[in-house]
Amino acid sequence: MIVMNATEVDKQTRAIEAIKRDLGMQRPLEGRQRTKIVRYGVPVRERGGFCGVPSCRRSLSGGVALFGKLLTGSVRGMTIDSRQVAAGLLQAVPFARTLGFEFVEVAPEAEGGVRAVVRLPDSPATHNHVGGPHAGAMFTLGETASGAVVLAAFAHLLDRATPLAVRADIAYRKLAMGPVRATARLGRPPAEVVAELEAGERPEFPVRVEIATEEGKPTSEMTVIWTLRPN
Repeated sequence: MIVMNATEVDKQTRAIEAIKRDLGMQRPLEGRQRTKIVRYGVPVRERGGFCGVPSCRRSLSGGVALFGKLLTGSVRGMTIDSRQVAAGLLQAVPFARTLGFEFVEVAPEAEGGVRAVVRLPDSPATHNHVGGPHAGAMFTLGETASGAVVLAAFAHLLDRATPLAVRADIAYRKLAMGPVRATARLGRPPAEVVAELEAGERPEFPVRVEIATEEGKPTSEMTVIWTLRPN
């Protein structure tokens, strides 16, 4: 089952824009406007622009209600909302919408781990010279799945750190034809990553990705190294 794709995100975006018009907002928040971060109803601090923490509001004095989508992480027993993670990523990364990626699953695993499955439909627009998915499209598919894992695992830290891909390696093992799916898994326990960040370090961690056909035949392997850069 597809939990989110570009069409659903476009619908949500139009709905959000309609709400903003009703509230008298003619455009999204500008980077210099002040935003109050509220986590579980407790003010944390103020910053400018859009944020991706669990609840992001403008100051009540501005008279504007809840703005932005919620992203819930897997840490501390929290449940991952696949649709919210997928919508957040597709809204933040237009290129993923351009390629027509479909989010199949974002789910917790043992020891705080996270798994994400993202699908690339079969389309002539993303074909290579032999009629299969282009290597560049498969690379982007794997990187997108890894990004979904990072967002789901560390959404609660986005007011303090920015996730960035540092480097990536991919091996194309077998010829892929038709739709393909990327399954990404976090390569380190989230608690270790958080501990390094709280110690003032800039942690790095791998997200390992397997790309396979719809029938489950592996075609590619990928590892993306991510970091959390303190804001």
